[in-house]
Amino acid sequence: MIHRLLRRAIVAAGLLAMASTGAHADYKEQLAGRKIDVMVGFSNSGSGARFWNLFSTHMRRQVPDTRIRAVFKDGPLTAEGIKELYGSEAGDLALGLIRPPEVAFTQILTPEAVTENFREANWLLSVENISFVMAAKRDLFEDPASLQAATSPYLLPVNDPLATATVVSVLLSAVTNIPTRTVVGFGRSARTKALVAGDVDLLTLGIEPNIVALIDSGDIKPVYKIVGDDFGGLDPDTPDVTAFVGDDVPLEVIDFIRAARGMGRAFFAPPGLADEDVAALRDMLEAVVSDPDFLQEAIVNGIPVEAKSGDVLSQQIETLIPKDETARATILSTYECGLAMSQNAGHTCPY
Repeated sequence: MIHRLLRRAIVAAGLLAMASTGAHADYKEQLAGRKIDVMVGFSNSGSGARFWNLFSTHMRRQVPDTRIRAVFKDGPLTAEGIKELYGSEAGDLALGLIRPPEVAFTQILTPEAVTENFREANWLLSVENISFVMAAKRDLFEDPASLQAATSPYLLPVNDPLATATVVSVLLSAVTNIPTRTVVGFGRSARTKALVAGDVDLLTLGIEPNIVALIDSGDIKPVYKIVGDDFGGLDPDTPDVTAFVGDDVPLEVIDFIRAARGMGRAFFAPPGLADEDVAALRDMLEAVVSDPDFLQEAIVNGIPVEAKSGDVLSQQIETLIPKDETARATILSTYECGLAMSQNAGHTCPY
């Protein structure tokens, strides 16, 4: 499995390198003697910090004459950090490392919380893209009709009420009409352990080596694929989520679910930076993820780096934060219906 992940990371890096042919070769010169302020939208411990520590080490190797200063802004402070980045002075160099889906849904749910236009940001590089499934405890039904006929909601553990996994789970409940109740307070490893123990019923899980092992052993089982293109040794007959939804489910909701669950951490620069600075920052990041030493270190330390270009990332952002107000309203109403299902198993959504 390690070798498969390494091959995949190298392929992704190769595609980036091909896409960057003709890119600015002078990013080192452009950034030399300057300071880059980085807002890391995670806590200074845990997986977000591990991601940043890996990147910061190799960024400094790429631009040794550039000072890099990071500030961690976790949870509600992320919105404050984004505002500060958007207020950068002319000539400043600034980067953000965040999970775009969490900020995007905050904009949909409470527009006043994040007023900055994310579509105007310079999206540089997506660095975490994982395939996801809805998994179930070993003795749960698998067919749609049996799951939808539940008389009480299935328990689904989450960490935070507005985390990406929580929002996606609520939306999936609504579009599949499989009633779930999110149970807050479970850390990442605790969620998986609870599913294996049978203490909870369902959980969205990324296809990572430890999860594949649990599926292979029969400790948990996949119900449907949510998003992705690399499901390892998963049974090829595992259905897609669309097999569980009706024809009336709005396409923008399914697209939002796939974009939100499939996209992990990403780098952006605020609008207003000079074009040559944006290009230099992008080239620096692409040089980092194309470096074999970086890729090897990421695999050895179990950090699931898979890069996609800023162009691909920008397209995903358009899906996460649709310009059309009707589309935003549809996503929000679907989420509210999923929340109602969580409180009342008899409640159904009109799809």
